[in-house]
Amino acid sequence: MNDTTPLEKRLPKEERLRKRKDFDKVFQDGKAFRGGGLKAYIFSNSLAYTRLGVVTSKKLGTPVVR
Repeated sequence: MNDTTPLEKRLPKEERLRKRKDFDKVFQDGKAFRGGGLKAYIFSNSLAYTRLGVVTSKKLGTPVVR
């Protein structure tokens, strides 16, 4: 059985893309990969860690459903 709570599984704030300008930079300058209904972008940074951002389409439903 898993003893961790959902909050313990979250990425730290510094490892998340949170600002619009950060997402825009990745979308504009990053490289896109597509497959199986998923589109992923990668973009190098000068930090000692990787950052992750997740965006979903409105086609998936309301924010509560997504």
